[in-house]
Amino acid sequence: MYVTAIPNRKSRATILLRESYREGKKVKSRTLANLSKWDEFKIEALKKVLSGGVEEIAEVPEIGKSFGLLYAMKEIAGEIGITKALGKSREGLLALFLIIARIGNQGSRLSARRWSRDQAIEEVLGIEEIKENELYKALDWVEENQEEIEAELYKRYKKEKGKPPVMVLYDVTSSYFEGEKNELAEFGYNRDKKKGKKQIVIGLLTDEEGEPLAVRVFKGNRNDVSTVDEQIEVVKNRFGIEEVVFVGDKGMIKSRGKEELNKVGLRYITTLSKKEIESLVKKNNIQMEMFREEIREVRLEGKRYILRCNIRIRERLRKEREKRVEKIKKMVEARNNYVRDHKRAKVESGEKAIRGKLKAYRISGYIRLEVEGREIKVEIEEDKHEELYKLDGCYAIETDVREEVMSGDSIDRNYHRLSKVERDFKNMKTEMLEVRPIYLRKGNRTRGHVLITSLALRVTRRLESKLKERFGVDEKGHYRVTVEESIKELSKISFLSYSIKDKKKNRLAKLSVLQEEILEGIRNDLAGKLSKCSQKNF
Repeated sequence: MYVTAIPNRKSRATILLRESYREGKKVKSRTLANLSKWDEFKIEALKKVLSGGVEEIAEVPEIGKSFGLLYAMKEIAGEIGITKALGKSREGLLALFLIIARIGNQGSRLSARRWSRDQAIEEVLGIEEIKENELYKALDWVEENQEEIEAELYKRYKKEKGKPPVMVLYDVTSSYFEGEKNELAEFGYNRDKKKGKKQIVIGLLTDEEGEPLAVRVFKGNRNDVSTVDEQIEVVKNRFGIEEVVFVGDKGMIKSRGKEELNKVGLRYITTLSKKEIESLVKKNNIQMEMFREEIREVRLEGKRYILRCNIRIRERLRKEREKRVEKIKKMVEARNNYVRDHKRAKVESGEKAIRGKLKAYRISGYIRLEVEGREIKVEIEEDKHEELYKLDGCYAIETDVREEVMSGDSIDRNYHRLSKVERDFKNMKTEMLEVRPIYLRKGNRTRGHVLITSLALRVTRRLESKLKERFGVDEKGHYRVTVEESIKELSKISFLSYSIKDKKKNRLAKLSVLQEEILEGIRNDLAGKLSKCSQKNF
């Protein structure tokens, strides 16, 4: 057998695998396979095998730098408009690197620099060797240009959506520091429960879908509600959004005051506490019969109340209490048996322990324990049970948003979307994007760091959306392929270097089925672009 090339005038040569054979006294040849679609390395390898030169191709190829994650995240960043917003200066390119590094390597600037040594940053991002001090200067540059960056991204957002957001969500969180020296670090209300740690306050603006629009950093002792005015300026004056809806927790809105929010140009959406709902029921402003699976709306004194009962949550809560009651009954039975068998045992000590369990299980309001002689009796007060838990699964949303702006159904959906904002904050602080702990000293670099993290959040959210569209979710609503899994797979993609005819050639390492599907989900031809990229003389 041998490999031969048949020249073609207008295209590449046809590569054939052929063999010679005898037919009588004549030597003839026949084609066994067309190898034209094989890459150069495979063809050369086959030639060496056929010539007996197996040893020559047994050499392990050199594994090149990783470039799969860099390439894919750059693609998404370009789609969102981040690459354009950052520009082509070295500072802008370094900022783009920091965004991707925040996704692929959650660490300090020193850690990011170390990570860069294994990444094809020059080939993919056009960045030569990175120095640590350059990354700090990149944070300075990002902070100086934050308004322009966010403005450009918002311009891209409107173009993509076709209109400005119907409403803007705003939420506040905090993040602690390691060390003492930071211009913004102050002691304040610490959500991280880190005693003795100074912190910063972070305010995040998103659209109704949870898409980040702008982020601001405040001193750690700033009250949550005092940050609102500055964010209103961003939304109204810089973005030109007239209808601003404040969606926040009950405490924050109560602290600021609903009337005060109206004075600064905000409308609000918030939930009522159990006591507030019971007060409305007592005044006969609303009736318990209004809490159904479908949404009901009530108007009172210029305000709208969206009422609903989630039947599934209601049933789940009741079943959980039933299980706890059964556990109490078994505990009582076990204790009674023990006291019956041990004459010196004190029934009171057992009763005290069981009462503690009642409180822990939150069912003490309708479960009565009584001691009769040396026996504990359990009594379930069903009337009290019904009264205490009549609001199981029920909730009420209060808002002053006009009906022509948002229907009751939309208000209900948008309020629950606040959980996405809260999840994004959690991501920024504790999970894959890890904004904390913060070791920076300068305030401007701290603000730059938080902006970099919020931009990384935009990229991962877009990736998540693409993964959902490509792979879907399971019956429980969980993503079949998560962002974390895709990042891990993309990080494995590198190129291999071979020596062919004394020349060094690069080719894409064989992609797994999952890697191919992830790349296709991000962009249809991305795997092909990666393959062409790997074949360049890096």
